[in-house]
Amino acid sequence: MKHIPALKQGLCISGIYSETAIWKSTANSSNDAVQIDLVIDRRDNCINLCEIKFYENTFSIDKKYAAALLQKKHIFKTATKTRKQLFITLITTTALQQNEHSLGLIDQQWNLDHLFVH
Repeated sequence: MKHIPALKQGLCISGIYSETAIWKSTANSSNDAVQIDLVIDRRDNCINLCEIKFYENTFSIDKKYAAALLQKKHIFKTATKTRKQLFITLITTTALQQNEHSLGLIDQQWNLDHLFVH
């Protein structure tokens, strides 16, 4: 949470007022509980749903994980009844390996190298 200003700058949203939180749904008969590591709810009617992954090597999204991310997005939208634009944002320790599962799914990506660029 102490890196939110750097994260917002890296995502080019530092000038937009926002509130941040961790979000968790409750399980029900149709869905398991899900957690979104970081939600950036922006005043410009957009929300970044941030997934945070710590890997030593390049991170890659497979078919199963892509489906899980889409399910999280759907559950968030349904549970919160938001009408805001939702962006899936991936935050990793290393770069994202682009593949057929990440293309069109990940709207923005950010890695820890951005913390040390000034």
